[in-house]
Amino acid sequence: MARASDGSAAVQFPLGEPMPLDLIARIVRYRVEENARRAQERAGRRSPERR
Repeated sequence: MARASDGSAAVQFPLGEPMPLDLIARIVRYRVEENARRAQERAGRRSPERR
């Protein structure tokens, strides 16, 4: 991933090379799982009367 990164939070890919679709798919799966986990944690912290 070093070739696809510049140190910031955004991932940038070189224009002259094929898109690394396997890497993009792994990043998307990770983020979906991360977002689902965070949503579940937030739902667990809510008080019962707010549900």
